[in-house]
Amino acid sequence: MKRKSIIIFGLIIMLTLSSLTFAYADNNYRQKNMVETKLKGKIRDKVQTNEIKITKEVIKDEKDYITVNLEIPVISGLNNKEFQRELNAAIKSKIIEEVNEFEEEAKKIIEEDKKQGKTPKEMEYELKYEEKNSMGVLTIILETYSYLGGANGTNKNYYFNALINENSLIQLSQLFRPGSNYKEKINKEIKRQITERMKNGDAFFEGKDGFETIADNHDFYIEDNNLVLAFTQYSIAPRNMGIVEFSIPMYQLRHLMKNPMPLIDGNVYYNSSYDFQINLPDLWKDKVYIEEIYDEKNVALKVNFIYTPNNLKLNDYNLMSIIVLNKKVYDNLNKYEVKKLGDVIETTKDYVYIVRSYSNPYTKGTI
Repeated sequence: MKRKSIIIFGLIIMLTLSSLTFAYADNNYRQKNMVETKLKGKIRDKVQTNEIKITKEVIKDEKDYITVNLEIPVISGLNNKEFQRELNAAIKSKIIEEVNEFEEEAKKIIEEDKKQGKTPKEMEYELKYEEKNSMGVLTIILETYSYLGGANGTNKNYYFNALINENSLIQLSQLFRPGSNYKEKINKEIKRQITERMKNGDAFFEGKDGFETIADNHDFYIEDNNLVLAFTQYSIAPRNMGIVEFSIPMYQLRHLMKNPMPLIDGNVYYNSSYDFQINLPDLWKDKVYIEEIYDEKNVALKVNFIYTPNNLKLNDYNLMSIIVLNKKVYDNLNKYEVKKLGDVIETTKDYVYIVRSYSNPYTKGTI
């Protein structure tokens, strides 16, 4: 296997960017390499510039053997306030729907117990939430527990996934290109993980009761550059397994995605579409996000590394771009066009890789 490391000079010396590497590697090496790349810190990877905050609205209600405890998430800080209102309304509407359904069922059981001269058991409904914000997708997970007097209570989660920069709720299928075989790829990986986990003592249903396939609207979230698929309690495993999750690295699925998301592992940005990676400086931690633009105006790929000042009155500013051109397109450019693009850092049989750096307009006092 051949690998080539290139030091980018100019601005990058000032920012201590260590290297840009073109990895001519097979998939096994790439996956092993990415798994083992665990550097300190995290580079910001979303275009949303304002801070997203989740606060909770607490509701407690006790009446006639029924206790309801709710911690309702309230989202603020999204750039699009209309979508923010719609998202909060959708979450609250789902909570009200589930609580009403629980209370109706609980009242029926309580009334029946009273008719039979029994003392009703205490019925309980509890809701908490968890938030994820990774690779441009904000996820709110409503975690519920309900007890209706039986031997055991039931845990169930509800997932709201919002594509932040498109101001829309999405389901799993919308992450992938129409006609792509994303289900086949994910199903195969889940089955592999089930086999491994069963070897380690985990219990899963088998045969027609076991896992067969994911759905277009399957429950998911993204965390630490992994796509996590969730299965409801009892759906593919016994009760003691709870809500079962399977984690799949996003880089294994990028070639199937509708809009490939920037992949960052520690301080390493990796682009599998054009097979290169960049070690990013610690100085960029929490200050730089990555924007990928594919197939625009004869440019195969443009990756912008964009700086966001702490002072929100100041605009974001592009520090550096990596530009990938089809070699035939590059060969047809005149000298002026070539110079305007930036500095060539690598040429392959099919592509030319170019770096263009920009001076930071903000002084130290304004950051």
